[in-house]
Amino acid sequence: MSPTTFDEAAADYDAQLNQGLATTGEDKEYFAERRLIHLGNCLDALAFEAREVLDFGCGTGTATPYFFRHLRARSLWGVDVSDRSLEVARARYRDYPARFLKLAAFQPQENVSSPRFGWSDLGWPGSSASEPPETCGSGGSLRSTPATLPRDLGLFNVDLAFCNGVFHHIPIRERDDSLRRVFAALRPEGLLAFWENNPWNPGTRYVMSRVPFDRDAIVISPRQARRILRQAGFQVLRTDFLFFFPAILRRLRGLERRLVKLPLGGQYQVLCRKPEKGDRTNLPERPATNLRSVPGRAQIGPVPFFLPDQSTFP
Repeated sequence: MSPTTFDEAAADYDAQLNQGLATTGEDKEYFAERRLIHLGNCLDALAFEAREVLDFGCGTGTATPYFFRHLRARSLWGVDVSDRSLEVARARYRDYPARFLKLAAFQPQENVSSPRFGWSDLGWPGSSASEPPETCGSGGSLRSTPATLPRDLGLFNVDLAFCNGVFHHIPIRERDDSLRRVFAALRPEGLLAFWENNPWNPGTRYVMSRVPFDRDAIVISPRQARRILRQAGFQVLRTDFLFFFPAILRRLRGLERRLVKLPLGGQYQVLCRKPEKGDRTNLPERPATNLRSVPGRAQIGPVPFFLPDQSTFP
C-alpha cells in the first residue's frame, strides 16, 4: 500500500475502518483499547515497565491515549508512512507527550553518535534543523522538551514497540527492513507487540474485504509472523488470540481469557523480545507460574504466561 493511498484515506480513515467493523457491532476504539488492555496484562506477567513506547505504523494515532491509560507510558513515538495521517494524529493528540514522525526520517541505528536527521524532519511547524521546538498543548500542562525526546535522534532506545495491522500492508520484500528498524529502535531486552489480523478467522477476512484500504492486503499467518520475527533476531515469547465474539454475543466474552491459545480469534499478538547483544537464542516453550497484577490497571482476566514460544481486530 503506497503512502498516497493512505494520504487519500486519512480524512475518512475512521469511517472506512468502521464500515468494515460494523459487522462486529463494535467500533475501532473498542478494539484499540482491548488490545492495549491485553498487552498491559502480558507486561504485568513479566513485571515489565514500558516507559518509552514506539507505535510503528500509528496511522491517525487511535491507540495513543491507551498507551498512557493502560500501559502508563511516559512518552510515545508514532511513526507512519502517511503525512496526512500524521497531521491528523498531531492535531488530535497534541495534549499528550507523543511525537509523530515520518517513516522516511525513522532510521534508528544502534551505537551511533550523531543524529541522522534534523528536528524539521519531525514535522513540527516552524522547527529548525538545529533546535528542538518547544510547544504547549491547549491545556498548557504538557510541553515537548529535550527531556521527553530521545537523547539522540539516531539512537532510539525504547522499552516497547507496538504495531497493529501494519505488516500486511508492507510489501513482502520490504518487511525485513521494517523489522530491522524496529529492532534497532528497541533497547536490549525491549519488547515488540506484533499484532495482525488472523487469516484463519473467516470473519476477519470478511471484515477486511469491506475496508477499502485492506482489500489488497497480503495477510500474515501466526506461523509466518513468528518466522519473520525470529529471522529479524527477536526471541518469541508468546502468541495470543483475541476477539472471538461479536457484540451480539458479548455475554460470552468472559470466556475469551480461556481461549487465548485457540488460533481462531479475529486477531493475534506475537510478543517477542530483543535479546541482549550477541544472544539470539530462542528458548523452548515452557509455562511460567507467577502472574503479577498491577493495581489500577484494567484487567481482561488472568493471562497465562508461557516462556518462549507458542503457536483482536484491526
